Amino acid sequence: MKTLLLFCLSLGMLILGMVITKHQNPDITWAKSRNNLLTVAAVLGVLPAARSLISAIMFERAKKYSCPEALYKKVCDVCKASAGFEFFLTAYKEEFPLYACVCTDNEVLGLTAGDEKKASRGEEHIKTVLKKEAKSNVVVKLYTDEKAFIDRISKTPEATEKSDELLIIICQISI
Repeated sequence: MKTLLLFCLSLGMLILGMVITKHQNPDITWAKSRNNLLTVAAVLGVLPAARSLISAIMFERAKKYSCPEALYKKVCDVCKASAGFEFFLTAYKEEFPLYACVCTDNEVLGLTAGDEKKASRGEEHIKTVLKKEAKSNVVVKLYTDEKAFIDRISKTPEATEKSDELLIIICQISI
């Protein structure tokens, strides 16, 4: 609804500007009546509308990767480290959905949908982002098996400020 409202607002400004310009100068053609400041505002208004449309499309695609309630409860019960849920990471050519992500001081552990090859490409993507953030000594492991993931996160230490920083980085690169 927000996206539709933003596009309608821009279109309304364009039409209003054309009508006002044509009313002020009846000799001008409709094509020339676009030469006004409201047209500039309408064009600039399309930018947030387009951004909202892109977000809506991405959220619609990511909706099928939401974290199941049972998994959420399991992770909350066994994990002492910093945890986050329902991340959708995008790289240049593919996306990497994460049902859950747990961060310790030097590890990023995640449960992903997909096969092992996609999980390893996701690991590489996260490592690349962490290197850019000067966090090159972090181990990244994405699991495709829920049982193995739960077993591993049950052995994680308590959350610290460092682990929270890693989780914030994952949040920043996710939609």
